[in-house]
Amino acid sequence: MRYSRLYSVLPCAAALALGACSHGSSSLTQAMQPAAAAPAPAAKPAAALVPLPPPTSDERLTKALDQLGARHGARGEVLTLTSTEFGPGLTKLKANATAELQQVAKVLRDYPNADLLIEGYTDNRGNERTNDKQSLERADAVKQSLMKDGLEVTRMIAHGLGPADPIGDNHTSAGREENRRVELVFSDASGKFAASQVNPGTGPKGTP
Repeated sequence: MRYSRLYSVLPCAAALALGACSHGSSSLTQAMQPAAAAPAPAAKPAAALVPLPPPTSDERLTKALDQLGARHGARGEVLTLTSTEFGPGLTKLKANATAELQQVAKVLRDYPNADLLIEGYTDNRGNERTNDKQSLERADAVKQSLMKDGLEVTRMIAHGLGPADPIGDNHTSAGREENRRVELVFSDASGKFAASQVNPGTGPKGTP
């Protein structure tokens, strides 16, 4: 009789054990599964691109002149023609200088309110009267070339400044070469010159 009861209890115990194992196995399986990935944060809306303002007339003129070789300084945009760009007598322009001035005239035609100072210089050799005359002739040669290319004479004034404002050492041949030059000084697109620049028409020995 005892054996009979034992046999009847064993299947129940086994069934309970199997049930417990099955439940534990399910819990273990769930524990071993990777955790669900956290939802990605919402993307921030792209910042609106603010369009850059278009370049001003002055900025466009400055860029065009810089491309021709002008340099920006306290006097504004200045383009220098050296004495090597003049032929016999140092008062007649060579072909390469004439071609360069054609580009200057083309730029200025696009900015009809811009004006130009043309300043001729010499070294300090020779007498003052000769130097003044020669420097004015060089400046005038540049003005005449620009007029041929369609630039109105009313937009230009030529000065002969002789040995004034040397940029090189007059005691050396290289320095004197630097000083023999013509400088083209440009206004801004509205016709205004830099504050440090002489007012057109008031400089010495000028030709309108």
